[in-house]
Amino acid sequence: MLFATMSTKPRKEKTSFWKKIGLGKNKSSISSIKSEIQRQEHVDTQSMKSKRFSALSVNQFTPEKKIPPLPTKVPDQPLSIPAPKPVPISTDSATQPSLSVDPLEPVQPPASENQSVPPVVTNVTSDDTKKNVSDDTNKADEALSASYVIVSETKEELLSKITDLQAELETQKATVIALQKQKEDIDYLELTVDELFAEKTDLVQQLEDEKIKSQHHLDDLNLLLDKMKSNADHAREQSLAVSQSKQAFEVYQKQAEEDKKALLNQLSLKDQTIQALEHKLVQSQEQAELTMNQLVKSHTAELSQLTTQIQSLQLQLAEQQQYQAEREKLLHTPNGSPRIEPENEKHMSHHAPQLMSRMDSADTYRTSKESLEDDLDDQLLKLTQAKEKLQSAYSKIPIQGGGIQVRRRQEELEVMLDQVDSQLSKVKQKIRKT
Repeated sequence: MLFATMSTKPRKEKTSFWKKIGLGKNKSSISSIKSEIQRQEHVDTQSMKSKRFSALSVNQFTPEKKIPPLPTKVPDQPLSIPAPKPVPISTDSATQPSLSVDPLEPVQPPASENQSVPPVVTNVTSDDTKKNVSDDTNKADEALSASYVIVSETKEELLSKITDLQAELETQKATVIALQKQKEDIDYLELTVDELFAEKTDLVQQLEDEKIKSQHHLDDLNLLLDKMKSNADHAREQSLAVSQSKQAFEVYQKQAEEDKKALLNQLSLKDQTIQALEHKLVQSQEQAELTMNQLVKSHTAELSQLTTQIQSLQLQLAEQQQYQAEREKLLHTPNGSPRIEPENEKHMSHHAPQLMSRMDSADTYRTSKESLEDDLDDQLLKLTQAKEKLQSAYSKIPIQGGGIQVRRRQEELEVMLDQVDSQLSKVKQKIRKT
């Protein structure tokens, strides 16, 4: 890329250079100048040929004039027409045409066209003829005929010559202007060449800098390639480890799926067993309810019997307590006979048979103390048996479930157990006192 940009830049600079120096226009102007110069040269050659032809024709058809004798003093009045010097052209032969300057080209006319110009006679004398005049007259005649040249020119010839010289002067001016432009172009070319040389040195320096930078970039790229190679090796190792772990994961996944299937089968079996057990539980609950109802019915009968027994025992205990209280009162009288209060006569008459029976029992109690203890033992035994029955019935009641009847039955059993416990505690106290 760097060399491509370097190759495209000089092309652009060349085109811009030729645009800067303006040779796009000057080339066309130079070509036009060349064509103009060639045309003027062609015209000049034709005019010179015509002049020579006219001079020859005039000399042929004019009669020969006799040479006059040599005057003593001949005024020297030659026509001084300075020939234009050729302008040196130091341009390149490939770019500029070869310019040939004719010394006989016309110059600006000294006078106007309306003025008449007389013929000019030029007398040319040589030193050899002057030396040989005194020696030989024949030689003098020959020298005079050779040295004296009479040139008679007409007005038209002079005018044509003047126009030719003017045209040549114009061409010379054009060539001078063109050469000045070329000189300016050459100076500008020198400046641009210097600028291009300086730019070339800058570009060479930039090229060296770019080479150094590219070398640094290459070194960096080599380091990056080494790092990428190491990373690629590490990535390969990681990919191998990942593939191995993936294979192991797939194996574990398959095993987990198999275990899952086995567990699902076991769960289905457990569900079936649970459903069977639930069915059995429902059946057992129904049977339990039936048995509970039967037990409640049977226990209600037993409880009714127990309640009657307990009530009878309570009545017996109350009677015994009353009897003991009356007996104590009778035992503590001074004369030994019981004293009956008048307020209680009616009551005693009403309860006479009962008192008689109690007196009979008191007689028996007086006679034997052991019979009282036996009664207490019997009461204690009956109460303990009743308590055991109540506890067994209470333990058969289910803790959870059941209906309102079961709850009522449980409350009744608790009340009865409390009563039996209180009676047992009283009997035990009596036994301790006796």
